[in-house]
Amino acid sequence: MRKLCLEEAELTGVLPPETPLEPGESPPQFRRRIATAFTFPENLINKLKSKEDETLAALELECKIQTGIAEAALGLANDGTASKSVRRKHRNLYEETQNRLHELQNRLSSLKQQSQPKLKKKP
Repeated sequence: MRKLCLEEAELTGVLPPETPLEPGESPPQFRRRIATAFTFPENLINKLKSKEDETLAALELECKIQTGIAEAALGLANDGTASKSVRRKHRNLYEETQNRLHELQNRLSSLKQQSQPKLKKKP
């Protein structure tokens, strides 16, 4: 039971109250496991494999990855269990990832505009 509670604590970050402890024993230390909260869309990965519009597909995939990183950084910045200095570091990391994301989105939009043929208006 104790081992199961420690595994749960590693996944959730909180030690369950039903963890068996001896009288006077302090709660055990555990490391919180970090995992990604996002998956990669299959259509972008398949576009990347097919070699057509490789730069556009690669940029779309990079933009999607950066969006996931920014969301994860925001979650860490708003984590109430972390200390103030750690939250500040995560907030700075979130701002950096947002800047990188805006840069990627600008590059992606300019690349899309260049790839589309210009339509001429009829007089």
